[in-house]
Amino acid sequence: MKEKIGNTKAPLPKQTFSSEQLDKALFAVDFLMSQMLCENEYLLLGDTGRCANEGKPLEGDKIEVGLEKRYFNPFAKSSFGYYVKNWLEEKPDVRTFELEGVPVELKLINRNYHFFRNPNAKNYQYDDYQLPNPFATYWKARFLIR
Repeated sequence: MKEKIGNTKAPLPKQTFSSEQLDKALFAVDFLMSQMLCENEYLLLGDTGRCANEGKPLEGDKIEVGLEKRYFNPFAKSSFGYYVKNWLEEKPDVRTFELEGVPVELKLINRNYHFFRNPNAKNYQYDDYQLPNPFATYWKARFLIR
C-alpha cells in the first residue's frame, strides 16, 4: 500500500501502462468526476485526449484531464478529498494522484481558451468524453495550458 506523499519536488518516475490499465483508470476518473458533479465539465487532455480523439487504445504514462477552476468548488473539493487517497503531487493548479495503479493528472484551468468553450463529445469505450474543439489547435498549444 502506498503512503500519502503530499507535496513533493521530486519528479515522478515514468512508467508506461497497458491500454487495459489506462482504461480502468479512465473509468475510475469518470466515476470520480460524477461524484464531484463534474462529469460533463471535465475534458480529456494530452495523450489521453489524443488517443480518444483518434479512436485508438489509450497509451502513455498517465491519464490527463482538465477541469475549469470554477467547477472545482467546495463540494467538488470535498468529494475529491473523500475519494482520492493516493496523492502523488499537489501544485496550485495541478493535482496528481493515483487511481487503479495509474497516475492521474488533473489540471485546473484558469484561462478561457477558445478550444475549451465548445467541447467535442467523442465516444470511447462505450462512454462519451469531452475533448477540446478543435483538437488540432489544442494539440499545438497543449504545453501552454494554465
